[in-house]
Amino acid sequence: MTKRRPGQERVVCPASAAMSQRITSQDKIAAILLRKDAAAFYTRTPLQFLIALLGIVFISETLVMFLLPLLFPKDANEALVALTDAGLLTLMISPAVWLLLVRPLRADAHRLADLNEELSTEVGTRVELEQRLTRQALHDPLTGLPNRAFFLQELERTLARQQRQPQHRSTVLFIDLNHFKPVNDRWGHAAGDQVLVEVARRLESTVRPGDIVARLGGDEFTVLLDCLEQAGHAARVAERILEQLRHPFSVQEPQAGGGVEHHAVDVSASIGIAGGEASYETAEALLHDADLAMYRAKAKGTGHFEIFVPVGQECAAEELATENSLR
Repeated sequence: MTKRRPGQERVVCPASAAMSQRITSQDKIAAILLRKDAAAFYTRTPLQFLIALLGIVFISETLVMFLLPLLFPKDANEALVALTDAGLLTLMISPAVWLLLVRPLRADAHRLADLNEELSTEVGTRVELEQRLTRQALHDPLTGLPNRAFFLQELERTLARQQRQPQHRSTVLFIDLNHFKPVNDRWGHAAGDQVLVEVARRLESTVRPGDIVARLGGDEFTVLLDCLEQAGHAARVAERILEQLRHPFSVQEPQAGGGVEHHAVDVSASIGIAGGEASYETAEALLHDADLAMYRAKAKGTGHFEIFVPVGQECAAEELATENSLR
């Protein structure tokens, strides 16, 4: 059994939180820049386009009227009429319209599309990174199970729902491994990690899909049984878990020559159960009672489970048992 240090109840990853905050800020800045580019493009209303077009046409015609007398000093008016009739004047103005109005607009549109694509790719990458950081902050890196912080969050939600719906019963199983320290001492921490991973897989295979299996740290695990239909369901789950953990664990020990030697390891557990019909205000209180029940189970020996009973009820039950034995 691993002792918990004070203040270990709520695990928060400062690096992950800072990184997530920084990612969010960068996304906001990028979105603001994109909105500015989009605004610069879309605020050019049709009226502005029309004014710009008329301005270009006016400047172009003025330029043509200025150049024609220089090119045709005697027949400038006739040349202008001829150009207009032939449609050449419009043809001469078209390149100016293209260069001064249409081309910049197309360049803006392409630039905006490229910014959209680049920003979408960057945001997608950052969202994926943020999700990975969030998972690392709320899951155990060794077993992949939810950690203590995640378990307490889910337990708080369950208790809040139970207050709104009294018929909604949930139970916590506090599981502590027995004889786990000798595994680390004899075959090393790598072998101990193998045992912990296998314990996690066996626990997951024992509970229902909607139940939550978590590793609190060290050799301590918890299970949240949600929406129990029968009062004795938690005890039956505890019995199945104890049965699963009675089977030997296989660990691999690397050899000096490069080979691997397999060892069979026996590890049992003690389980404390709390919740059910009892009413709890906080997740910490429920987890604490399950922890106390686990210590009572451990006092009976390895491979037992114990259901938490308040001290007053426990004393009354002991007095009743004593009275019955005297009779």
